[in-house]
Amino acid sequence: MENTSLKQASAQDQQTVWTIWHACAMEEATCWQDDYPTPAILSDDLTHGWLYLLLWEGHPVGSVTLAPDDVLRGQGYPFAPCVAPLLLTRLCVEPARWRRGLGKRLLSLAEAQAAQLGADALHLLCDVRNNPATALFTSAGYTRVCIATLWGDHFTVFEKRLCPSPQL
Repeated sequence: MENTSLKQASAQDQQTVWTIWHACAMEEATCWQDDYPTPAILSDDLTHGWLYLLLWEGHPVGSVTLAPDDVLRGQGYPFAPCVAPLLLTRLCVEPARWRRGLGKRLLSLAEAQAAQLGADALHLLCDVRNNPATALFTSAGYTRVCIATLWGDHFTVFEKRLCPSPQL
């Protein structure tokens, strides 16, 4: 998609990201709620340099977090062998811009960024009720690993290899 790019978010982007997240939380399809994501999560993503903004024609319209995959790897899910996976989370686009291919573009740019950071795989959780996101991840080549219950919610656990399997 023309005129899109990904940039690492900075502290100056905090209010912009919060506005995007809040708009997404108001949409039933995202399965986010008033208590997720929180300002503390946003602050943590920014502090660690994990948060990226999707720019469309120079304006921020979405975001994604690429974080170390400590949480999912520790759960014992049957992931394919990998050395350096990242957790892809909080992928979102302003609801007013849905159905324009921006989510697909954001996912593609996030995958490229993860590979540039040295990740050999991406892992993610997708709320089982979030049919649009499930369709997006499936169409982008993500494999369903299992269904999991964490934090009282049910998720589909997905993975995608970013490069050939490592020699383990």
